[in-house]
Parts: sequence; structure tokens; C-alpha cells
Amino acid sequence: MNKLQKQLFDELTNYRQHTGEENMQTNIEKYGYVENAKKLVVSDLDVIALINSNENQRISDLVPYTDLTQGAVSKILNRLVRYGFVEKYHQPRNKKDTYLKLTVDGQKVADAHTQYHEHQQAELQAVLAEFSEDDLTKFISLMSQVNNIRSKD
Repeated sequence: MNKLQKQLFDELTNYRQHTGEENMQTNIEKYGYVENAKKLVVSDLDVIALINSNENQRISDLVPYTDLTQGAVSKILNRLVRYGFVEKYHQPRNKKDTYLKLTVDGQKVADAHTQYHEHQQAELQAVLAEFSEDDLTKFISLMSQVNNIRSKD
């Protein structure tokens, strides 16, 4: 492996290992203290964002928008309820289905999460603007091949 290939490998490794949880949690704190926010992980934040995008959803409505099983989503939701970010409730005429909505703290976290992603997107667009279309095409090809290697397992 030459020096340039090693640098690229190191950057890919760094990218893979960086979940962004620390940055997201710092951003949540900008909204003020939110109890239990430090306990959240990326999958929790993703579920909060899904509920925020369309409240009054059932648990089963969320599953198609994740890479998680129904059981994993249920486990995350139970944790989010326990932490005080999500409420479960039933419609007056439908006691069978359980619906979800964000609490006040859940909404604060959702707003911070949205702001974090908007900021990240703007920074990424500024970085990408420095590269030619040919550069980006080559990088996309490289990343596609790397992802194919990773998905073979």
C-alpha cells in the first residue's frame, strides 16, 4: 500500500468509526438542558426524527423507514418512553394500535437533530463545491466499490 492509499484508508476508517453522537449531543445542549439527552445514540435520534416527521404514527409505520427490525424499533421506543422523549397512546376509538408522539423534550431533541443535519449538509456542500464533476464521479465510484466490499460479508 503506497502512502496515498494509506491516507485514504485511514480517512475511510476514521469516517466509519465516527458516529457523530458527540457532535449531535453537543448540538442538543445548545437548546438547553434536556434530561437524559446524553443517553441517546444515533438510532434513538433517527427514530425521534421519524416521529417528528409525522406524529400520530404507529410503531409499525416506522419500521419501513429504518434498517431495523420491528423488535429493535420497539426496544428503542420503550427506551425513549422511559427517558421521557416519546409518549405512547391509543386513539379513543382504536385501543388496539399504539400511536406515538414526541414530548416537549423529544421535540427539543428533534429540533436540535434537524439543525445538526442541516448544518452538516451545508458544510458538506461547501466542501464538495471545491471539486470538479470528474473528481466527484471518481470518488463516487471508489465509495461504491468500498461499500460493495463491505456488503459481501
